[in-house]
Amino acid sequence: MIFFTQLVDNKNDLIKCYSVNDITSEEFPDILPTDGGTINIPEASRILKLINKDTSLLVFAENGVWQITGPDGVFRGDDFSISQVTNIGCIGADTIVNAEGVIYYWGKGGVYVLGPDERSGRLSATNITETTIQTLYNNISSVAKEQAKGVYDSSARRISWLYDNGEASNVVYKDKYTKEL
Repeated sequence: MIFFTQLVDNKNDLIKCYSVNDITSEEFPDILPTDGGTINIPEASRILKLINKDTSLLVFAENGVWQITGPDGVFRGDDFSISQVTNIGCIGADTIVNAEGVIYYWGKGGVYVLGPDERSGRLSATNITETTIQTLYNNISSVAKEQAKGVYDSSARRISWLYDNGEASNVVYKDKYTKEL
């Protein structure tokens, strides 16, 4: 479940994840466009990270990626839609990298990029390691993948993922990195 606030006018509004009107009222039960509330994605298991992408909110979970949008590209508390981008989940929150508006992340089966599908124009996930470094990626332990950290160097226009494969001690430590991809 994702909570969102009412339209924020001051810092006190940052905790108002509810509607102004009483939804049980017979007189004014309507949810307003500026109301706070919740978004339930029952299929999502363990949400790892939320990323703002253009006019959407991307929800990264262990079992997939969802996109939340509003009509005409504007989110409203009373009118939004949820669609699943892919059922290929993210393995670690810190592996998600936004590189000049293009989103990359690590999944169990490889490194994925979210980009527009040629036919529909909607976002879809493509495995970018499949035809290049898939064997290398498969040899990284699952714990190391979960704890990997991605960073984007805008001047070099390069993404680096740091990880510790635990080769020296067979133990993987969080925030210790011995390898770079």
